[in-house]
Amino acid sequence: MTTTDTVIDTNQIAQYERDGVTCFRNLLSTAWVERLRAAVDRALKNPSPNYVGKDDPKNGLFVTDYGMWMTDPDFRDFVFKSPLGQIAAEFMRSKHAYLLVDLMLVKGPHSAYPTPWHTDKFYGWYEGEQLCSFWVGLDETTKESGAVEFVKGSHHTKEDYMPVNFMKGSGKFDEALDKSGIPESALIGLLPVPDIEADRSKYDIVHYHTMPGDVVMNSLRVLHASSGNATDRWRRAIAFRFAGDDITYQPKSFSATPPGDPGLKPGDPIGCDLFPQVWPPKA
Repeated sequence: MTTTDTVIDTNQIAQYERDGVTCFRNLLSTAWVERLRAAVDRALKNPSPNYVGKDDPKNGLFVTDYGMWMTDPDFRDFVFKSPLGQIAAEFMRSKHAYLLVDLMLVKGPHSAYPTPWHTDKFYGWYEGEQLCSFWVGLDETTKESGAVEFVKGSHHTKEDYMPVNFMKGSGKFDEALDKSGIPESALIGLLPVPDIEADRSKYDIVHYHTMPGDVVMNSLRVLHASSGNATDRWRRAIAFRFAGDDITYQPKSFSATPPGDPGLKPGDPIGCDLFPQVWPPKA
């Protein structure tokens, strides 16, 4: 399971640029899926300082954690030896692809926690346009079990959307629009996230019924959300976010912090040991 050149479909690049999201069927081998499942199980048993989770008898389990690649050899191997780095570079039309973060997203059976509509551009320590994410599901995933829904074409809006609270109550629209802890100056010029659930027919919404080995790729600007998990299955997934050549380091005091000190100043190019170059592979 080492990095090899992946045949890229230029028509799929055009579709991704148009819609802001695309799906790769059977991209990953069974061996990769099994290694990632084992890695997720280890991460759940040994959470990092970045772990955030809810688990109660009434509403079930919803867990996030990030930075696992820094300590777990299977996460690390996947980052550097899977096809994702090459695909990220080519679909972003960048000479290089750098890992920004790996983010574990687990909803247990009958988890009542939806993920509200949002974009990922606002959250994190980066600035620029060449940003993408890969959603790697490790279980069969349907809309009912928490498949991510996307508003096709919404990434063409060049304004940033206001943040939402992923762990707030029921995930209802008014509860999700929680700006606590964010200075008003940081919200100037940001658009409110539209209340998509109030009239879904106004939007071109897509989701993918995925099997283990399928991978969904999206722009960090595209609006997306997911329901809770209404099934008896687990919904284990990892998102791998990548940056291209135009991305600079831009930490935000009110947002997530990197899983370590990158040794960068605001405005520096993103590449460093903490945000490593994945494509092309270094010798």
